Amino acid sequence: MGDRNDDAHMLAGFLSATDSVTVRRWSRYGADRLYVTDETGRRVGSIDLTNGEVIAESPDLEEGLRLAAQEFLRTDADAEEITLPLTLPEVPRLLPPVEGVQDGEPVPADVPVGERLDRLAADGWAVLHDVPLSKQGDVVQHLLIGPAGIYALTVYVHLGADVQVDRRSLYVNHRMVPYLRDARLQAQRIERVLGKASATFVSVRAVVVVHTGALAAPRVTKMPEDALVLGRTDIPGVFRRLPRRLTDDDVRMLARVALRKDTWTTS
Repeated sequence: MGDRNDDAHMLAGFLSATDSVTVRRWSRYGADRLYVTDETGRRVGSIDLTNGEVIAESPDLEEGLRLAAQEFLRTDADAEEITLPLTLPEVPRLLPPVEGVQDGEPVPADVPVGERLDRLAADGWAVLHDVPLSKQGDVVQHLLIGPAGIYALTVYVHLGADVQVDRRSLYVNHRMVPYLRDARLQAQRIERVLGKASATFVSVRAVVVVHTGALAAPRVTKMPEDALVLGRTDIPGVFRRLPRRLTDDDVRMLARVALRKDTWTTS
């Protein structure tokens, strides 16, 4: 790849209105990632150091993201944050618009999270979106059935908010919100419905995804024992690292049952 001076020249060679990026290292739930933002605070993307997965907010930013990560790792592998002289191409918008959503309301069709979850199909997961839980119009935003079990995900948008989690509660800007309670109740309902339809014992774990637009996931004092609280960028990696709980045959059987419309609408 050439010597250090050649790489520094490459880092300065992109045409853009910004002149530097910040690289932050973040570790949680066994993950080890680098997150990159430019000097205006816009997100460039992330690199998972455990499996090499690169997630760029735009294809135009991927080369700069890789260069920033390489420079970070050889500059000071023990540092938590450094600023590098890297310029990036203009990108019109990093986060897709969230239309018709009031702050804190569930996102009925969260495209970024849905796309991230769809990547799990290659790892043997069944990924279902907008599952009708009843005739009354209740919907499970995202349902995962895979080697690590069954997970029901609900996504909330709180751009720029401070999000904290303890064993029983979730707080947005220091105000307790009922997201964990609602997610637990939905998971219990799915257990009953899917268990009855499949004639087997079913365990479903609630997952609350809070999309703040920030790099880090919600701040966790203690993760709830019966639920997960994640940021958008925790997906899909966190599910790939979970221990196996279901056989491949179990996954296929439960997925077939979950895909049947009458499984849900007869409840």
